[in-house]
Amino acid sequence: MKIHSFVTEILFFSIISLFFVIPPLFVNAPSVQHIDFTLISVQNFSHFVIAFFIFLFYKKSVENDEKLSSKFLKYSIFFVVIFILLFGISFICNFSAQKFLDNENSLINSEVFVEIPQGLFDFLICIFNLLFAAFFEEVIYRFYIPFGIKNLLFKKFFYKNQNQSYTISKKSILLFIEIVTMLIFSFSHRYLGIFSVVNAAVAHLVLRFSFIRSKSLIPSTLAHFFYNFVSLMLGLA
Repeated sequence: MKIHSFVTEILFFSIISLFFVIPPLFVNAPSVQHIDFTLISVQNFSHFVIAFFIFLFYKKSVENDEKLSSKFLKYSIFFVVIFILLFGISFICNFSAQKFLDNENSLINSEVFVEIPQGLFDFLICIFNLLFAAFFEEVIYRFYIPFGIKNLLFKKFFYKNQNQSYTISKKSILLFIEIVTMLIFSFSHRYLGIFSVVNAAVAHLVLRFSFIRSKSLIPSTLAHFFYNFVSLMLGLA
């Protein structure tokens, strides 16, 4: 591998991590939160644009050559299973939080005000916001972070020694990458409380497994989006 290519990969990975992955780990819940799903924020749109270009650049790494009919059936099955699992995980975590935590012990001590969509245009903007957010998280956490770490580690540090054998077990490296990625995603939800961290960790495993097995971001992105959308509608009901 050429040195300039490796340096470019490190630089790009560092920029993405510095601006989009590390900051959520240090977010604290404000005393008052105002969430407006009827406006597309600059942050949300920029996240989508970054994720879109990452997806385009690494598109060959997430494509498969199956027939369209085969893809549709596989993606549909994964979508339904993931959607059900996400709600099951969320229900268990929410139930546990209500049972074992009170307001004084909860890590969430803020008032939340949600701007409810009033008309068709507001409703469409809300859908775009949720879709942008889901797509960003799937591209970054389910694909780019584990892919980027594996690329850097395998190509430079742990690839092969002079005897042409792995200096560290390949399975150990892959397991390390999966654990690190899961911890990064789950603790980016730290400000929402311990059970949200657990919920995010298990949900990440489900979504990551879906991506690996289906070799596509479509089922996980759609399931993630519909899960967020239905959760929002139920919360506003």
